[in-house]
Amino acid sequence: MSAQETKLNVIKSRCEKSVKFFVFLKIVAVIGMVCCIVGAIALVATPDVDRFIAEEFEAGNLTVDQMGVNGGLIDFDIDYESYFAQGNYTAPFLYMIGWGAGISVMLIVIISIFEKILKSLIAEENPFSENIMKQVRTAFIISTVVCVLFVGVGCGLLVGLMMWCIYAILEYGAALQTEVDETL
Repeated sequence: MSAQETKLNVIKSRCEKSVKFFVFLKIVAVIGMVCCIVGAIALVATPDVDRFIAEEFEAGNLTVDQMGVNGGLIDFDIDYESYFAQGNYTAPFLYMIGWGAGISVMLIVIISIFEKILKSLIAEENPFSENIMKQVRTAFIISTVVCVLFVGVGCGLLVGLMMWCIYAILEYGAALQTEVDETL
């Protein structure tokens, strides 16, 4: 086995370990999504839940300070007091549970994209194939957009810059690989 093949096997081994980690993260995200759905069902199915939330809120046992505040372009801050003034205590919590489930779904999609990239790296002999480069470009765009929308512009720009640097390095590697292949 040549030194190059040994290096490639080490990289593939790391990718396999990373795939296992991504599978674990997807399981955690699915559990989070299921918890949100079960929580929503429990909240809707519980009799007198509005009365219970009102009593806890008025007693000071339940606060809503900073719930739902983020720095992204899509702001899911909610005016709890206006709902509470109308006697609707369930709707704001269902709204937040819905956001939690939605974020879990987005995490599952992003993790799946990165998992697919790693599986392609394991399966292909050339880590700089057009297929892998296309998948990395897709992951770069989706990750950046999600960060800008839901975390904040600063974080989105930072993630975008890091992903662009990784893509540029891979693109340079692809050019070198093409040059070596043409030389042989």
